[in-house]
Amino acid sequence: MKMLFRVLFLVCSAILLLSTAVAQQNLAALKANALAGVDSRTGVSISRSRLEPEEIDRAVLNRLMQEIASAPQRTALITGLKAETLEKIFVSLSNARNFINVDEMRNVKAMCDTWKYSDFQGDARIREALEAHAESRQHTLTFIEGFYRNVLNEIESLLSAAEKPRFTYYMNDRRRRMADAGISSRNMNPDDLTRGAEAIHFYCRNNRLDTG
Repeated sequence: MKMLFRVLFLVCSAILLLSTAVAQQNLAALKANALAGVDSRTGVSISRSRLEPEEIDRAVLNRLMQEIASAPQRTALITGLKAETLEKIFVSLSNARNFINVDEMRNVKAMCDTWKYSDFQGDARIREALEAHAESRQHTLTFIEGFYRNVLNEIESLLSAAEKPRFTYYMNDRRRRMADAGISSRNMNPDDLTRGAEAIHFYCRNNRLDTG
């Protein structure tokens, strides 16, 4: 079993490092678009805010997975966890990351369906569509929060009594840093009717999203 964890750890580490290297090639462009408040895939202006509370643990644990893959010895020193424990945590986080697939198009579909069948006109119609997007997105965030709470419980079950206080301190410190880092959360503000109209024009009018 120990050998299996090690093999899975090495394979997942290689995949993660490769994907990280590819992502870094577009980092400058992504930062420029983020500062401009533009969706880099579509060119549509979107609202940017700090991470929602429901997203914090997911962001912290994904960062932990990256740190384990890129600098396992340093991560062991920071967290106070044994190498074997980190390998088990890495496998758990890899499985969680592969399971979670945030389907933004589901939120967009909710927005476009509401727009299509709305009885309102003008700004009221835009606001209703954006509120539908926000409601759909909140359902996703609630699921993510609950899912990663279970992941965290699973990780804590792997820790010894001596390891738990140090790991708890690590998580609380990283939560605070992540919340203060100004990392953007993808969102459409129902009160930002100008950008909302742009998004509706792109997704619901130009692309004729299949709402059937």
